[in-house]
Amino acid sequence: MPQSEISALDYAKVCRPGEPGHHYDRVPITVWFSDGAAAAVETYRVVPGHSEQPSKAHLDRIIAGAEEHKLPKDYIDDLKRTVTLEAVPPDFRAVA
Repeated sequence: MPQSEISALDYAKVCRPGEPGHHYDRVPITVWFSDGAAAAVETYRVVPGHSEQPSKAHLDRIIAGAEEHKLPKDYIDDLKRTVTLEAVPPDFRAVA
């Protein structure tokens, strides 16, 4: 992914360490493929004290991507059952 797209994704994910409203950190992980190959990638992890539920708009994008890439139906069905931030009463949302 080009750096310009990573920066845009950081902005969308509110991944701006040291700035107010910082919600996610980008962290390195290793992904293992079924053929035994591995790849070093980065993913986002919620900062403690922030909601772990995605917004409905964000979840809809994840589901659309999973469907576009023909990921397993069980995985897509699990995504569709994910509770979104809008479904969580305000009193139960984590506060920054």
